[in-house]
Amino acid sequence: GAGWTMLDPLCSAELLCNTKDGEFWVDKMEFQQKFDDMTVGYPISEDHHLQSIYTGSLLTHTQQIGGSWIKGFSAGGCRNNSSYNSNPKYWLKVQEGGEVLISLLQHGPWSSLHNFQTGQSVDNPRQQHPYYQAIALHIWKVDKKRFNLTRTLNSTPCASSLTHTYEREVVVHAHLSAGFYLLVPSTFLQGAQGHFLLRVHATCSTFLSAVKVSVQQECGGGEWEMESLSGCWTVGSTAGGSRNFPSHGKNPHVPLIVTYDPGGTNVRVTLCQHSPENTLHAIGFHIYKVSGDVECMVISGTVCPVVSCVPHAHSHEVSVQCRLPPAGYVILPSTYQPDCGAEYTLTIARKIPRKAISCQERLGQTVQEAVVPGAGEHPLQYNYTFWYSRRTPGRPASTQSYEQNIKQIGSFASVEQFWRFYSHMIRPGDLTGHSDFHLFKEGIKPMWEDDANKSGGKWIIRLRKGLASRCWENLILAMLGEQFMVGEEICGAVVSVRFQEDIISIWNKTASDQATTARIRDTLRRVLNLPPNTIMEYKTHTDSIKAWEDFHGLVNASGG
Repeated sequence: GAGWTMLDPLCSAELLCNTKDGEFWVDKMEFQQKFDDMTVGYPISEDHHLQSIYTGSLLTHTQQIGGSWIKGFSAGGCRNNSSYNSNPKYWLKVQEGGEVLISLLQHGPWSSLHNFQTGQSVDNPRQQHPYYQAIALHIWKVDKKRFNLTRTLNSTPCASSLTHTYEREVVVHAHLSAGFYLLVPSTFLQGAQGHFLLRVHATCSTFLSAVKVSVQQECGGGEWEMESLSGCWTVGSTAGGSRNFPSHGKNPHVPLIVTYDPGGTNVRVTLCQHSPENTLHAIGFHIYKVSGDVECMVISGTVCPVVSCVPHAHSHEVSVQCRLPPAGYVILPSTYQPDCGAEYTLTIARKIPRKAISCQERLGQTVQEAVVPGAGEHPLQYNYTFWYSRRTPGRPASTQSYEQNIKQIGSFASVEQFWRFYSHMIRPGDLTGHSDFHLFKEGIKPMWEDDANKSGGKWIIRLRKGLASRCWENLILAMLGEQFMVGEEICGAVVSVRFQEDIISIWNKTASDQATTARIRDTLRRVLNLPPNTIMEYKTHTDSIKAWEDFHGLVNASGG
């Protein structure tokens, strides 16, 4: 170009001497005028090896393998989705430490290529990149002898392409030490299909192979309990937007109580928005640990979530699976921008202890389920069931609403089964708000109106804060160990967590049997090591129902 005339002849001659076949010099201004995009590639040596643009080292060891994302099978989407672990997975064995370049190259869809060749246009205006999916590659270093897939994928990767991007190829450059690595290529959207090529170039010896046998996760026992809640983001009220906006705390607050942690994933949350395809909002959610009552908790920018499903995605559904310790939590579903109105469904699945079930079926009769001790276990004299309930203070409860609010956690028949439940349950002292734990003999509901309870009553002890966990444990161990010595008279026990105090009580069948109630009182004082001046109140369930009706003006009342 004309710029060469401005150079010293010796300088221009030297520059021209340094060019190789296919290379040329161009003036900067001319380059900016003629070119809109520039791709910088790795140089190739005469031996056809890539040369690192970072260190200049030759990447002499090469491996490659092909794969596919198949909807419903291996198209798990990004890490926002609980299905992320279904994506294709690959082992990379690095023999010695060295520089490694890993590229994920996706094939262009044949349908889009055909449309391009025939001149057909893409009608979906939301599809900004019709020829490629947004892809990414994440890498974790693992110990294959003690490998847990869920725990690994929930941890921070040692290297990645950072974000999903609409490119034909994404590249990860890293210096890896010797060992095994798990490689997971993914698309951003769950269910997005495509074919890809995974290539590894390294200065050291490597071996790349597909994970042919699915790695079993540590389920730790238990079964899944699922509930779905419908809600909406209302403009000007509950459409607070993401954490980037000060109005984030206005989003709907959905309580979540975790009572069981067997190890591994114990919570799955899925958020689904009900909007047409062409008007989808970017959605996500955050899970916060509750420090008080859910309805009174203020979510500000200084409060950090324990789990987040971000970045917000323009998709019908986003989900996350995680491990949360037993405690109270609140979920805030949100759109990215505030004041985006839409309806949604939030589905929450929690792990609960799995019962040991023995089924006996006779022709023409309903299947009877019974909890039985396992082989070699120490049976209890009676089977018991744990229950949990939580009520909003100040809101009266009818019989129907109370019965719907109380949730069965699980049943047990042996000492070993009890400890498997109890060791994973949250302690009463860590409960928040207006919460109750109930432990009753199997077949008896913790309700005044139950046939086993309606003629009975309960001993009540009010505790100052901080004593509930110890007293509750001593009480239920004494009950399971038959220390009260009153035969079948004991029905169950309750611990109630309140704001100013905590309450424990033990229920019996016959309120009119004064000798039995006196023995229960004396045993209760002994097993809890109560001071002689401790106030203990006995209240019949008939009196409890009457007091409830008088206070709330209800015809039908219930409670514990």
